[in-house]
Amino acid sequence: MVDTRIAALRRAADVIRRAGYFVIEAASFDEAKRVLMARRPALLISSLRLAAYNGLHLVHLGRLMLSTLGAIIIASGADPMLQAEAERVGASILQEPVPTGALLALIGRMLDAYPAELPSAPVVVERRIADRRGREEMTFVAERRIGDRRIAAGPLTKYP
Repeated sequence: MVDTRIAALRRAADVIRRAGYFVIEAASFDEAKRVLMARRPALLISSLRLAAYNGLHLVHLGRLMLSTLGAIIIASGADPMLQAEAERVGASILQEPVPTGALLALIGRMLDAYPAELPSAPVVVERRIADRRGREEMTFVAERRIGDRRIAAGPLTKYP
């Protein structure tokens, strides 16, 4: 869940957690991007306005890594161009103030449609090799952090 308004982010995340869902909070576009790179969320819920970016930028980025990513954009006002772009990428848009029941019902429907097994998706990871940094495209099943390094917890292969 992404929103630059910390109080709104915490309130919405608490409501979703009380409904029994696991929520990762991000207070900026960059923080959300890091979460998308490190994890495979089933659903992205984002505020439309994220400083220089918007929630649809995150949807595009997330879908590059995981084509089945569900997306909900929460907008503060009606915008026909935004609605058309959201429909084009398959994201749902809710207008603020969002009724809790409507949000939870939409989350339930989207997660019910989420596939049980996911294919490995290519991601760009950075790793330190001696004193220089190298960027390689790789696929991984799972990962864990040791210090400031990411290591694979499952099979790791180079992506062609």
